[in-house]
Amino acid sequence: MRPPAGDHPLKSLRTAHRESHAPPPAAKAAELKHPPAGGGVPAAPAVMFADTDVEALLPPDIHPKRRQPMVDAITEELAADRVTAQASVTAFVTDRRARTAELSALKPGLTATVTAANAAALTSIDQAVRAQVGDVRAAVRDVRTGLHAQAQQARAQVESDFAASLAAIRAATGEGRGQVQGASTAASGRAGVLESGQITRLGGRYVQVEGQFRTVAQNAGSLAVREAASRATAYRAHKINREDSFLDGHLTDNRCDAEAEAAEKVGAAYRDGLGKEADKQVDALRGRRPTDEAAVHHLADDARGSLQGVLGHAFEGLTGAETQSLDNARTARAAVLDTIAETLRTAEVALTRHESSQVAAIQARAEQHKQAVTQAAGTALHALDQAVQTAVDDTDTGLTTLVTELGAAGVPDPVTLDQTLLDTGVQLDTRLAQLADELRAQANQAGQALHTNAQATADTLRQTATAAVTAAQHTGAGSADSLATAKSRGAEGLADLAKGHRQAVDGVRTGHDSAVTTVLGGLSTGFDKLDTAFTDGATRQVDAVRDGLTNAVHQDMPAAISTEAAKARAEVQPRWKSVLKWVVIIAIVLVVAIVLGPLVIGAVTGAAAALGASAGAAGLIGMVVGGALVGAATSAATTVVDNAFSGRDLTTGLGTAIAVGALGGALGGAASGLLAGPMQGMTQLARYAAQVGVDMVVDTGINAVTGNLSWENFGTGLLMSALVNGVTAHPRVQAVQHGMTSRGYGAGFETAAGARTFATKSGGPGSAGPITVDAAHVNAGDTAGPNSPYGGTWDMKGGGHNANEIRPRAASEGITSAPVDVDPVTGVAIDKFTRPALDNAGNTIPDPNQPGGIKIKEIDKSLFSDTMDRPEIAAAATKALELAIAGTPQTTHTPPGTHPNGSPSNGKFSAIVTTADGHPIRVEGYYRPAAGGGWEITTVYPATDLPAGKVVPVPGSQVSVPGGVFTPPDYDSGD
Repeated sequence: MRPPAGDHPLKSLRTAHRESHAPPPAAKAAELKHPPAGGGVPAAPAVMFADTDVEALLPPDIHPKRRQPMVDAITEELAADRVTAQASVTAFVTDRRARTAELSALKPGLTATVTAANAAALTSIDQAVRAQVGDVRAAVRDVRTGLHAQAQQARAQVESDFAASLAAIRAATGEGRGQVQGASTAASGRAGVLESGQITRLGGRYVQVEGQFRTVAQNAGSLAVREAASRATAYRAHKINREDSFLDGHLTDNRCDAEAEAAEKVGAAYRDGLGKEADKQVDALRGRRPTDEAAVHHLADDARGSLQGVLGHAFEGLTGAETQSLDNARTARAAVLDTIAETLRTAEVALTRHESSQVAAIQARAEQHKQAVTQAAGTALHALDQAVQTAVDDTDTGLTTLVTELGAAGVPDPVTLDQTLLDTGVQLDTRLAQLADELRAQANQAGQALHTNAQATADTLRQTATAAVTAAQHTGAGSADSLATAKSRGAEGLADLAKGHRQAVDGVRTGHDSAVTTVLGGLSTGFDKLDTAFTDGATRQVDAVRDGLTNAVHQDMPAAISTEAAKARAEVQPRWKSVLKWVVIIAIVLVVAIVLGPLVIGAVTGAAAALGASAGAAGLIGMVVGGALVGAATSAATTVVDNAFSGRDLTTGLGTAIAVGALGGALGGAASGLLAGPMQGMTQLARYAAQVGVDMVVDTGINAVTGNLSWENFGTGLLMSALVNGVTAHPRVQAVQHGMTSRGYGAGFETAAGARTFATKSGGPGSAGPITVDAAHVNAGDTAGPNSPYGGTWDMKGGGHNANEIRPRAASEGITSAPVDVDPVTGVAIDKFTRPALDNAGNTIPDPNQPGGIKIKEIDKSLFSDTMDRPEIAAAATKALELAIAGTPQTTHTPPGTHPNGSPSNGKFSAIVTTADGHPIRVEGYYRPAAGGGWEITTVYPATDLPAGKVVPVPGSQVSVPGGVFTPPDYDSGD
């Protein structure tokens, strides 16, 4: 049975037993150092307490009676304590293992701490690497940038120095060129001054020599005149001073005078000839003057050429020096730029290598440190893992040992066990907490160590980078010094080149000035030599001319006087021959003025008109060209007559006479043609005076030009002009002239028109196709119809242009005709036809304005010449239409149906034709297409001015030609 409550014999027994035996298992538990490893809490080992030897617990002196009950009570209590103790131990072990699980749970955090610290350290190192690499690269970049800037500055300075050197070189060259050019220009100017001076001096020499030539000629001429006068006196001494006979006149005296005059003329001719010879010598001398001046110019040109050559050589020297200096400057520039480029390249290479090596070193050192950090982190993680695992294992081992030891002992006292477990738990928890703190501290220490390591690495890398930066800067500084040295040396070299070039320019300029002085000195010497040579030669030439002219007077002139005197004597004719000569000449001039001249002028005028000249132009052309032709012929004829009567060869002076006559005729004709209009309003006497005045102006001008101007010639020309102009001013003579110019016009017009037709193949016969003429209408006029009061007679309206038919018809029908105007040359007329006017009943009509009178029906009609019959009128009409359709000159033409409405039904034409009598008339008419093809001329008539009642000749076909046109200038062919 159990002992009574409060009585715990088991407790006392245990205490006694414990005191006598080993310490309780709780002491073992207190020795645990490490929490368990692993992730979970292991199951608590079952505590199997050993059976307690109850007997051993009993006091030895226990009463036997009390032994069993005590044993039973103790056994029962032990069983209860066993259960309680087992529960306590299990709870303790479970709780402690939970605590070790917590310790194991710290492991990820600790790992994370170390890992984070490791990552941070690595990141810090990487950042340090990047920063220091960046610093190194930035430093290298800055150094490189600085070097590039300095190189660029150096290059810019070199380029600036190079440009300055080039500018200085070119400026020196330009200045040298300017100075050399200025000196050359001044030298050329000096050469020009010397040349002008020499030309002036030469001109003075020529004037001097020309004066000497003329003085020599004047002296010789005076000698010739004196000698000739002596011979003339001798000839005149033979005069008888009376007439030889009536027919011969003073033949002997005239011949003596002719001989004397011939002698005087020879003397005068020799005087003039000697003067001319002097003039020839002067001209010859002057002819040499261009050569002499050319020699001066040649010397001057040679000097200028030499100056140009010297200038060219100087320019070449300047150009060569400039080219060499520029090339040297370019070479120096290139060398300096190459040095700069090489310095920069070397620096670049060094910096690149330095950058690459330092970056690689930083990265390699960083990598080493990173590996060390990573290794340290791994070591720290491993140590932490081992510490955690050891704590867990030790705790688990201790708990197992505790359970084993508790189980090996008897059932403990629950209170003591609880106290023991409590104390042990406290100790164990304290240790586990301390161990957790230690692990955390260890992890933190590991992280701090990693951080410290990273910082140290960063410091190391920074030091490395700083050293690299310093080295890069030193490299940059050295390269900068090299660049500065290259720049300064380049500047010095370029400056020296410019200075050297200027010295070369000065040398060229000095050489040019020296050469210029030599050239100008040579030019002056050459001019002096030319002057001396000219003076010597001129003196010899003057002496030679003096001798030659004097010899001519003494040796040649006597024979010439004898010859010319004999000729003059032979040319003196008896009185009757001179009179006959002028009669013949006057007759020729009058025939030409009245007949031949107008005929030729008319022909030329007509030809010009046929070829397209206007009426005014054709008239002027006729007067000028015709005048020239007739003037030439007249002069030729009168010259032949004069030669014949004077005993000279018939052709003597003929060519000159023809030319002078042609000129006089052309000028006279032009003057007459231009003054024809203004003289129309003059009186007959005024026109006569004007024509004579024009003749004398023309004759006097030509005689002055040809050297024949004398009072004798002037008087002869005046008398001839007065005579011929007086004759040609007579109306009958003018009528003959009109007829001649008309026939000439017709002939010239037909000839030129035919030539034009032949050349152009247009306007010829048949060129317009078949042409018919309304012959009854054109020739006899139209007949009034039966309903007309004039039925069966001429209606006095259309047609009736044939004078040979309309006049007889009119007379036979009681119609009166009277001439209004008639062209006496062509025969074209205007007739006025009249008859009493009749009313419809056929009765006369009273005229209220004339009491007792009757009204008169009248009409003016243009009539062809009465020398033209029907065939001739038809031929003229056909030819006029063909010319007009061809559009030849002097025609007008309006074809039928030219307007959009088809009007007019009749075309109109007008053209100049030449009648069978050889006179030109203008024919007008109307025509239309013929029914069977071709054309029908409905009417045709000669053109007149019907309103004015005037027959107007073809312009230029009938002109009055002044006689002066054919009066040749008095050209003395015998002199």
